[in-house]
Amino acid sequence: MNQPGVADIGAAFNWTFKKLGQHPQIFLLALPVVLLSLVQFFVNRAIIDSVDDCNISDDFSSIDCGAGFFTTILIAIGVGIVFGILIYIVQIGIYRAALKMTRGEAPDLAHLTSTENVGPYILTSIVTGICIIAGTLACVIPGIIAAFFLAFAPMVSLDTGASIGDAFRTSMDIAKRNLVPMIVLVIVIVAASWLGSLLFGILWLITLPIQSLLVANVYRQGNGEAVAP
Repeated sequence: MNQPGVADIGAAFNWTFKKLGQHPQIFLLALPVVLLSLVQFFVNRAIIDSVDDCNISDDFSSIDCGAGFFTTILIAIGVGIVFGILIYIVQIGIYRAALKMTRGEAPDLAHLTSTENVGPYILTSIVTGICIIAGTLACVIPGIIAAFFLAFAPMVSLDTGASIGDAFRTSMDIAKRNLVPMIVLVIVIVAASWLGSLLFGILWLITLPIQSLLVANVYRQGNGEAVAP
């Protein structure tokens, strides 16, 4: 039996797939992400199709795309940011449902619209992102370290409404006690994110519930709390 606060990653996987079978309605909570991904794909396609052909010299020494090209690039970046924010927001619902499931509750569509602890979650996520970006710009490695040790900070705030400082401390404590489970979790999240991006984001319907349940379980175990069977 694991020590309190030390996650059993194998048990987390077993629990995750058990819950997927018991509560298949959780897949519906990933539907908004899929729909937004599809819309983003077609908007990006329309933007790309609107770009005029560039004039490129035979030896590729000069490329003239005109002002319209660069305007289109700026529009594409803006659209990407907007959709990224929207997708991030609708993901809150499925992570909230996953946290509730670790306490024995069933997932519900109401979790998509609940505002419980949304403020602390968004603030903690923003500061976490700033720390990761700053570390990455500084020397890459600090960014990776920040991403690793602050991985659970937003979830702590979503779960308990904790302040940024308390969420950071809890996340770092969990990471320090669970280096191996965290490494496995990171690999799974990267793989799930890659798979989810395939087929215009349709696979998010499968990968996002798996990812959210697994993260919620490891977080709960890592924080020394019992997980509802």
